[in-house]
Amino acid sequence: MLRTEVPVRVAIGTNHIVVALTAVLASLVHVFGGQYVPGGHSMSLASTPWNMVVWTVPATVTGGQIAPYISATLDTSLIKEGVGVLFAIIAVALFVMAAGGF
Repeated sequence: MLRTEVPVRVAIGTNHIVVALTAVLASLVHVFGGQYVPGGHSMSLASTPWNMVVWTVPATVTGGQIAPYISATLDTSLIKEGVGVLFAIIAVALFVMAAGGF
C-alpha cells in the first residue's frame, strides 16, 4: 500500500484491521478446529494458555492506542525505513530458525 501512494495512516489502519481479523480467525481455528487437521492437536478452552491471553490482549490494545500518536509524530520516511529494517530482521531470524540455528 505504501508503494501505491496510499497515505501512511490509511495503510496502518488497514493493516491493523487485517492483522486483527487474521489473529481472531487463527485463534478460533486453533482452539476449536485443531483436531480436524492431519497432525493437528486437540485444544479446548480449558487447555488454553490464559496467562498468555492476559498479557497479550492488553499489550495489543495499548499498542493500538499508542501507534497513531507515534505515526503522527515521526517522519513518514523514518517509519518506512524502520519497518523495512524490522522486516529484514524478522526475515533473517526466520531463515536462521528454519535452518535449525535457534
